[in-house]
Amino acid sequence: MIKARSYINRKNYDIFYSDFDSPMEITAPEKFATADEILKASGYESSEAYKQAVAEAEIVNKRNERRAITLGEIADALDDYAVARVKNSMAPPYYPSTGNKTEKINDESEIDWQSILGKEPPKDPKDPEYHYTYKSDGVDFLLATRMETEWHCEMENGICLYEIDSHTAYQSWKYDQ
Repeated sequence: MIKARSYINRKNYDIFYSDFDSPMEITAPEKFATADEILKASGYESSEAYKQAVAEAEIVNKRNERRAITLGEIADALDDYAVARVKNSMAPPYYPSTGNKTEKINDESEIDWQSILGKEPPKDPKDPEYHYTYKSDGVDFLLATRMETEWHCEMENGICLYEIDSHTAYQSWKYDQ
């Protein structure tokens, strides 16, 4: 353990440090950086640019949250669909099958999302680049959506995919609300 002492000469902000064997002197700059100078060094032109970047990040986070919640609502609707089929003594498939192919959830799908969801299928505000997908063999399902930033997701080819499957649907989306 090094025994050390330090003190600040408050007049000129000189800081002295010594480990008792070899003293070291550090002198603070005569002028301290302003907030705008620090922001510029961080890549922002001004505090306004920083505020704008923060506001844009908040908007992106809200869209990501909405995507996760929407995916959870779809998962709940699919679970309700499966429960209704079981109550009516119907054998599998419990979920609408896609032949295990991934399909975009939209009006053009062969699956009647209107009757499953009780409303029009959701459309991402950044569609077609960002959208909701569904894949099922009739017994299990996998829902996915692309996120704009790394947000509780699995990275796949540099793309952040948020996924909910039939085994973790309820727990997964309830956690993220």
